[in-house]
Amino acid sequence: MNTPARQRLNVLLSSLAAIAAIIMASPAARAASNSWNVNLAGPTAWSAAGSWTGGVNIPGATSGTTSTDIATFSLLLTAAPTVTVDANRNVFGITFSETPATPLGYTLSGGNLLLSNGGFIQSSASATRTDTVNTAIAIQGDGGSASFTSV
Repeated sequence: MNTPARQRLNVLLSSLAAIAAIIMASPAARAASNSWNVNLAGPTAWSAAGSWTGGVNIPGATSGTTSTDIATFSLLLTAAPTVTVDANRNVFGITFSETPATPLGYTLSGGNLLLSNGGFIQSSASATRTDTVNTAIAIQGDGGSASFTSV
């Protein structure tokens, strides 16, 4: 039976479905924080899906400046990888860590890294390891800020 209460419920459910669709389509809902998954010497493209755990969900975006994604580099390295950053890759954060300690480190090079306002680059790597960011870093946002730490 199609009562007034039932009609209101249908309108409410339709509205909720529309709101959910909008939220799911927003950039924050498509966040793709992920961990690097290549343990090879030499260059590998950041944008290569197979370079990240699960083969999908490449962190960051090459359009926009408000990404909430975090890229983590934490493999037990047996080679010193170079990650080729594509032009204007925007991320919120980059974390270098290791378990267990190894003297081999990551090198990020290539295109510009756009760090979202309030973002970070942090390292919890051992004193015997050096990770290198050999690419320009631009902090986004009017009066934007970021932190660079060793934890």
